[in-house]
Amino acid sequence: AVLGQLTGWVGDGAAWLLRQVAEAIDSTTTIDLSAPWFERHYAFMFQAGAILLLPLLLLTVLQALVRQDAGLLIRAAFLHLPAAMLLTGLAVTVTQTALAVTDALSAELTRGVAADTDTLATTLTTASAVGGPIPLFASFLLALVMALAALFVWFELILRAGVVYVAVMFLPLFLATMIWPALSGWVRRLVQLIVAAILSKLVIVATLSLGLSAFTSGDGPSALLAGAGMFLLAAFSPFVLVSLVPLAAGV
Repeated sequence: AVLGQLTGWVGDGAAWLLRQVAEAIDSTTTIDLSAPWFERHYAFMFQAGAILLLPLLLLTVLQALVRQDAGLLIRAAFLHLPAAMLLTGLAVTVTQTALAVTDALSAELTRGVAADTDTLATTLTTASAVGGPIPLFASFLLALVMALAALFVWFELILRAGVVYVAVMFLPLFLATMIWPALSGWVRRLVQLIVAAILSKLVIVATLSLGLSAFTSGDGPSALLAGAGMFLLAAFSPFVLVSLVPLAAGV
């Protein structure tokens, strides 16, 4: 009886926590690159990147002279230099647009998460009742795992917002390195990190939504276990996405 009450308590707590996470995903993890405090720092990095353009161009000229490679000099002066300047001016706009699209898609999924949390505690109570498909202690563990995974995902999304802010702030410096071939790979790695960070929110929310739908579907122990497993996958999905984005870029 005590374990049953404890399971119901943890189930209610998990449902409440999931509702708070669903609301916090939209309210506390939104990234605003047009905020004045961010624009000041981006403007400083923009100026620093502009200062770096001339030294890097001179290094590229010296490298082209040493190698006697006229094509390197032409690409740096007429391709990489204009591209660096253009991309620096468009970086914030393009990133903000990608974030807006991701946030809109994630908002549709978080509404489903908020709706499914209403039946989470009932699903746990029914599944662990006498004659239910899973033991009472297993229901307690599942509720605890889902609550901890949801909390970890929320912190992960907050860190994701910080990663996007910092990466975009340093983007003008990295775009300036496009001119010098020895450093041109830096900007590609930074852009891959930004893309992975932007998409991670959609992947996390979609995995949470699918896992919660499976958990509350009432299709038996396999669906319950699969739903709990998806909650754990949602917590580790950004790390998988970071490793997959470079592979996709290389295809």
